[in-house]
Amino acid sequence: MSTRRVPVKTFTILWFAFLSSVAQADDRRHEYSPEFNAFHNFSGGMRLFLLGSTTKVEGVEALQNQVGAHLDISTKRGVRERLHLADWARDRSLGLRIGYRQFRAWDGEREGVNERRGLAEITWRGTLPKEFGMSHRLGYDYRDRASGASQRYRYRFNIDRDVTLWHTALVPYFQAEVTYDSRYSAWSKVHYQLGSEIGISEHWRIEPYMSVDEDVEPAQTYTNRIGLIAKFYW
Repeated sequence: MSTRRVPVKTFTILWFAFLSSVAQADDRRHEYSPEFNAFHNFSGGMRLFLLGSTTKVEGVEALQNQVGAHLDISTKRGVRERLHLADWARDRSLGLRIGYRQFRAWDGEREGVNERRGLAEITWRGTLPKEFGMSHRLGYDYRDRASGASQRYRYRFNIDRDVTLWHTALVPYFQAEVTYDSRYSAWSKVHYQLGSEIGISEHWRIEPYMSVDEDVEPAQTYTNRIGLIAKFYW
């Protein structure tokens, strides 16, 4: 495994800009979200993706739990096969994800389903100068909640770079996503996230991240989130 020079200047600027945004307002909501992902590759350009997570809001006893199952379908490959953390999805230039997720609220005594969601996402990946990678993702959510059904349309841009630090493979990234919500007939949310995928072993990776959500509708609110994703590949 060769060692690449970490683009310190670029990611330092992103980190400071992001942390400055996080610290701007003390009245923002703060969340903590551990998550587990499992992936299994099939032949023919298909992959199974399972998800489980929980979200804890600071100062609130309740939890928001999430489980999901997805099928990833890819038609092309060969974009970035030489990555230190070679990934089924990151290697492919075009991919489709179809999935179902269930959200369950726990109030400290009882747990109940408060949302069922079907989703579809299409992602196009390419490369940039200096060995950076980028992707564009278009997403659609059908949300079935107690208050009624609604749809969301999402666009996400992601930029990352494969690096090696102290003999450890990492993929630091920055992403931004905007969401259109049919309940308000408006672009209702902007999401920013900064993190890094870190290789642990052949089958395990972790992904710590920090994110900021700006919700415009129904009222302007901000949410800071610290998360850790454990990823298992088999």
